[in-house]
Amino acid sequence: MIAIGGVIGAGLFVGSGVVIANTGPGSFLGYALTGVLIVLVMRMLGEMAAAHPSTGSFADYARRALGGWAGFSVGWLYWYFWVIVVGFEAVAWQLRSERRWSGRRAVARRIVRAGIDGTAGEGRQRGP
Repeated sequence: MIAIGGVIGAGLFVGSGVVIANTGPGSFLGYALTGVLIVLVMRMLGEMAAAHPSTGSFADYARRALGGWAGFSVGWLYWYFWVIVVGFEAVAWQLRSERRWSGRRAVARRIVRAGIDGTAGEGRQRGP
């Protein structure tokens, strides 16, 4: 579910909007080919999970099929992917909120500040 949320978030809407605006309708062919490739990869992962159930991630299947270096590489590449996605989503959120909140920035600051001030003393002990 986290992967689906990451793909549907900034990657699908903001990223595809930029690509379609720059390249035109021919980019749909690229998206269709990528979608077919993703379906094939997911089917392969399903087959491997059915044939060799394991409690680990998909890096275990790479380790089992290609060796320890492949499992190590796949695991770290997956981590690196999510580090990049989180940064991209933060930039995309900032770009969207810049347009949406440009006139209401002072109001948003006051709301956030009131929330911070309201919860600042929650951890302190009261009384003797």
